[in-house]
Amino acid sequence: MKRRARDFFAPPGTQAALFMGARLCQFQYQQGSEIRSKHVTPSTIRLAFNEEPLDTGWLARGVVRWGMTPAGVFAVGYYAPAVYKLSIEFDKGRARRLRVPMPAIVFAGIGHNYYVWAMKENRPNPKAALFYAPLPNLNELGLICFGNNAHPDVRDGGFATSWQMFWDAPFSGHHAKSRSRRAPADVRTHLLQLSNARATKFPLSALLPMDVTLGDAVERLIYRERRR
Repeated sequence: MKRRARDFFAPPGTQAALFMGARLCQFQYQQGSEIRSKHVTPSTIRLAFNEEPLDTGWLARGVVRWGMTPAGVFAVGYYAPAVYKLSIEFDKGRARRLRVPMPAIVFAGIGHNYYVWAMKENRPNPKAALFYAPLPNLNELGLICFGNNAHPDVRDGGFATSWQMFWDAPFSGHHAKSRSRRAPADVRTHLLQLSNARATKFPLSALLPMDVTLGDAVERLIYRERRR
């Protein structure tokens, strides 16, 4: 594409200019008496300006996907079914320590926000259905309610820290409804039953569907956080 030189608005001595769009950018440069332009993608620009290699560093245990978005760095981890030690508050200010089996858990973080979902699959499959994690303190999207507890950014190595913090903090009765078919009024009741029975496997039939696949949930997460 050619443009006349007088259409090129730039300080004296400027050899080129980059105009940023929502998804495409335009690179303009002067060649003789003419101004030429071409469309470039954000990834091309990143490579042009970044002379340093892009390195994730040592990834936290279980991480199966990592990336960068305008909203920040994100990571997704998959954790096979296991028995967890939980502190659960049944009376305000009084927590009981329980050993409770959990299904496969997906832990996703972007920026300072972290999400917990459940799966029936034995491996991370983007096409697999997601289910509500059978735990309180997670909203309808699976977003963790940390309360007043500080939780670091994924970019600053906060993924592993926030994962551990989630399990170490006492679980209250917030968002305890509709998290298990066995105890729809309060998932803590089901967790207590599993602990008392010394169960080693979570009954997958008790999981409630989220009506979304893992792949779609991650894509929505990335673009939803970008629009905030």
